[in-house]
Amino acid sequence: MSRNSKKISLIQFIDFELMLLRDYVNYVEEYFTSKAKELDVKFKELQTIAGDDPSRDQMENYDQSYYEVMLDNLIDDNFYIEEFTQRFRYSLIIQTYSFAEKYLSKIVDYFTKKNNTQPVNSKYLENLEKLISPNSIKKCEHYNFIVYFTDLRNCIVHSEGVFYSDMKNTKRLGGLNTLKQLKLINFKETKGLKRMRYKIIIDEKLFIDKSIDKIENFLREIDELLQTQY
Repeated sequence: MSRNSKKISLIQFIDFELMLLRDYVNYVEEYFTSKAKELDVKFKELQTIAGDDPSRDQMENYDQSYYEVMLDNLIDDNFYIEEFTQRFRYSLIIQTYSFAEKYLSKIVDYFTKKNNTQPVNSKYLENLEKLISPNSIKKCEHYNFIVYFTDLRNCIVHSEGVFYSDMKNTKRLGGLNTLKQLKLINFKETKGLKRMRYKIIIDEKLFIDKSIDKIENFLREIDELLQTQY
């Protein structure tokens, strides 16, 4: 490489986008955390009400006491906080995947035009394998995680994070089960008459943080592998 040549990169703008994504995650997660703490305080305050307190008496023309009404309201609020938190984390998985997809698409488009070739299909990892070679890309530290993360994103997008024990397309289950075994996600199981229903649960913000880190590192690995070809 000559002294005047410059290192080319197709991911030179990811730092700013990643900063915004991480700030967004922290901002909204802090909001949900604060709301959960507020509810916890209210639950504890409710538990301190004595058994003979007038608020526990059944209200006239109503089948509940004021205490029971307050408790029901807190239970409803807690449900919404938990539900909204899961929906937010689902949306983050989709956004994070789209972020990676944008840059992988940019890399694939660059090389297909440069080499006057056609993409293998619409799957970016398979197209990258064609550009780099399967052995090289699979040696990337976070390659397997990207495969599992893709399975997770697809399940969220196509079936709202739900799958069943009798599903015919089991290819996606490998990645989901691996993420569960690594204790990165969890499944809420519901037993039906003929089959089990599984709902993906993202218990911790930590999974989102780790996912963003791993995807960033994967993009940098790919960019480094392709330096000799730019």
